Amino acid sequence: MMDCKEMCLVGKKENTKNYYKFLLYAFMEKGYSKINQRSVWYPRRISEYETGEKERDEMDSVTRVLTALRCEVPDKVPFVFGYIAKEIREALLGEPVDYGYSYKNGDWSPTFQPGEETYLEPYQCTDARVARMLGLDALGFQMMTPVFATVDRTPDGVVYIKEPLLTSPEALAKAKLPDVDDDRLYKEAREFVKQYKGEFALYCRIRLGISPVLNSMGVDNFSYAVFDEPDFVKEAVQFHTINMLIDSVKRYIMLQMNLTI
Repeated sequence: MMDCKEMCLVGKKENTKNYYKFLLYAFMEKGYSKINQRSVWYPRRISEYETGEKERDEMDSVTRVLTALRCEVPDKVPFVFGYIAKEIREALLGEPVDYGYSYKNGDWSPTFQPGEETYLEPYQCTDARVARMLGLDALGFQMMTPVFATVDRTPDGVVYIKEPLLTSPEALAKAKLPDVDDDRLYKEAREFVKQYKGEFALYCRIRLGISPVLNSMGVDNFSYAVFDEPDFVKEAVQFHTINMLIDSVKRYIMLQMNLTI
């Protein structure tokens, strides 16, 4: 049995596709098994690894995830990735992925200038084919809260925040957020649910509160403002929570994803 480092080195030596696979799976090498000639791997119970006998699942993916969320005991630990980068999806599939909709700048949040009209960028958290390859129990859809900043890309394509723009009460006063009651925002989410409901547990990935504030203000600016302008910080956090109408977002997520806990 190779250790994690050896698995990564072998994967990198073979080709990029396998390198991504080994990076994904090496940290749980004893919980995965090579199941066919295409080197597809899937998660399994440690007892299967030890006995060599495949145990029959007692729960489907939806029941397994909801059971765990209720703090009850599922038949096995649900296997979920919150997000898998597009490059890894394409490396695993051996082909480009295109959902007919995509993000403008970065795959982590739409970015805007204060004063611009904003919108949500729907995007799948992973590809259903990748989820099946990995044996995932859940499949996600993301509609991330807008971030007010300029962004740039590294030479290898990684998007990063170049300049935070929500750095003053004046900038905050100009900032706008999408109307979450606009039914057009959820067209892609409805199609996603219609296609995958029943096969996977479905979830929606969003970003409210402190996370978009840190991205929009920048960590340094935020840290100084906590001491120098605490009221501004409170308003910025409220802007990214109350002003995004949490109850409306929650209502739509519950409706679209049919998730009740």
